[in-house]
Amino acid sequence: MKKFFAEFKKFIQRGNVVDLAVGVIIGGAFSKITSSLVNDIIMPLITAVLNLLGLQGGTKGMCIVLNGVPQYLPDATGELTVANPEAILWNYGNFIQVILDFLLIAMVLFLIIKAINFANSEMGAVASKNKVLSREEVREMRKQGKTRKEIAQARDQRIAELAEQKRLADEEAKRNAPPTEQQLLAQILEQLKNK
Repeated sequence: MKKFFAEFKKFIQRGNVVDLAVGVIIGGAFSKITSSLVNDIIMPLITAVLNLLGLQGGTKGMCIVLNGVPQYLPDATGELTVANPEAILWNYGNFIQVILDFLLIAMVLFLIIKAINFANSEMGAVASKNKVLSREEVREMRKQGKTRKEIAQARDQRIAELAEQKRLADEEAKRNAPPTEQQLLAQILEQLKNK
């Protein structure tokens, strides 16, 4: 029994299990946000457009009565109409509504993820650019009285130097790399031709 609980404890403490739990909780909350955006902001606009086109009630009003009885009946006061419980409805409007919900939620998620990825890439670019000079180097330059523009120029110069070093290292690695199979075969063929 101790072994079972030890394994269970180890399983629970694994990073991906905790990440999954956090993802499910955040996903549930995020689902409410996207559903509200679609149902409360976007769908009323679509319903208004459908009403202008003559479809009263938007997609919810799109249905066909299959058994020929009236869809609505007057209530006891005769002032309001209520749904006829005997009416068998083919609610193709609900199906269209679900498809629209799916497409709109997918679009909203796509746009949000695209914005998050863009923000992360911009922050990563700024962070990598700022890491070129250490804090001590920047402090030393400020003590020397250099302006932000001069510090930025020094940072850009360091970036150029690092790019040149990387290019030279790549060329060196390419020269020192073992030959590929194609290069070896080409060398063998050339030696066979020369004999």
